[in-house]
Amino acid sequence: MKKPRIRNILIGAAVLVALNIVYLAFMTACYSVPVTERTKVHLEETMEILAPETEESPVFRNVKALSTGLFTDMLWIDTAIMHEESAFEMAVTLPHKEVQVGEMWFPDEGFQGLMIPVMYYYDDPGVITVHYQRYWMLFTGLIRVLFQFFAWNEIRYLFYSIAAALLLYDGCMIMKRCGWRALIPFGVAVMMRNLLFHVISFTTCTDTIMTFAAIAFLVTFYDKRWYRKYRWLFYLIVGSLTFAIGTMEAPLLVLGMTMLTELLFMRGYQTEDDLRMDKAQMKKVFFEVIFLSFLWCVGYASAAIGKGMIVNMTFGGTGAGEEAFLHYLSSNGRGPFVRFYRIFYCLDMLFTPVQIKGPMMVFLLIVILVLMKKRGIKKFPYMWQILMVALYPVAWAMIVVEHSIHNYASNIFSVFVYGILAVLCGLVREETGDVMPVTDTTSHGVLSGDGEGEE
Repeated sequence: MKKPRIRNILIGAAVLVALNIVYLAFMTACYSVPVTERTKVHLEETMEILAPETEESPVFRNVKALSTGLFTDMLWIDTAIMHEESAFEMAVTLPHKEVQVGEMWFPDEGFQGLMIPVMYYYDDPGVITVHYQRYWMLFTGLIRVLFQFFAWNEIRYLFYSIAAALLLYDGCMIMKRCGWRALIPFGVAVMMRNLLFHVISFTTCTDTIMTFAAIAFLVTFYDKRWYRKYRWLFYLIVGSLTFAIGTMEAPLLVLGMTMLTELLFMRGYQTEDDLRMDKAQMKKVFFEVIFLSFLWCVGYASAAIGKGMIVNMTFGGTGAGEEAFLHYLSSNGRGPFVRFYRIFYCLDMLFTPVQIKGPMMVFLLIVILVLMKKRGIKKFPYMWQILMVALYPVAWAMIVVEHSIHNYASNIFSVFVYGILAVLCGLVREETGDVMPVTDTTSHGVLSGDGEGEE
């Protein structure tokens, strides 16, 4: 094996270990922030807002595909405001309080079963402590700090503003570098699952903000030499952060949307001569897409395994170990067909409400077909690579069965929409004004350390 490859493998391993140490230090620091009277005032304001709600409530009436996730929001608030003696133990085990009656405990009673116990009956015998130790949940540490200054709705508005700013920036950069052929698929993909609205929920905001942030980093530094050289490290770090920042709701959204944007940037920067790739070049791009996706998965798994190891070495328990992974991957005795059902369920959520999204998609497809007929059809490089990434959500729903059961998991099917529309729009022949800027697009070794581009 070449020395640069060995060096990069060592760098990657060191970075993953360092990230887990940073996660532990961050969470310990956040849990060291005391729960003050000011925090309790903001929590009481939050309970007044949540009082009429006990379950997931549709943001738009009868549109279950877009829900606020109030119960899980309360669960994470409960976790964020715990005040055990050891900040380190809370950072590792992520405890929260739930009401217990006899041998049963009832977390499903809305804020009565979660926030009231942790606020007013912390040491009551009928209140038990439950641990969510298989996750890092960095955002619970963050909202613990934010509750010092804001109530629930204000924090949600802050997250929404950050996500909206990132989305606007991403859209402007995609339009500037790749034109409407990339912007329209990206915009429709975001709209189909209302990703910006999902930021109002603590449960789903992390994957969405992480997606927009990763794309913002990519579109800003894509043509820099150091990005070309270390983009393998970028996907490794993004994978780790995706697991660490939140829960396992729709993590594939981060990988899929970012990878598709990178492929469109590669296409947007090419000259007409570059478009005539031979089979060897096509295979090389396929390899790089697969390998970068693999590195994202390694980063994701490393954060889960790292958390599990820390839990086992400190306070015991399964952490993110074998039991957690089997829980996600098994069908829990529901048979093999449940895996196919998950795909159709996610597609149903993708097109809900069908009376709005159905006609809109039909109209968009008609416009694209008219443009194809008027301008003609041309070869589209990386078409097969883009289609492969577009099918990632299908593979995820088939494999990660347990976490494809809720409507938030269907957010990953935005990747499917992005990829399919990107190919259709890319097949439309350019007019003179559509020619994209050109820079070097030499294929780059993801492990060799070679890279091209601007300083």
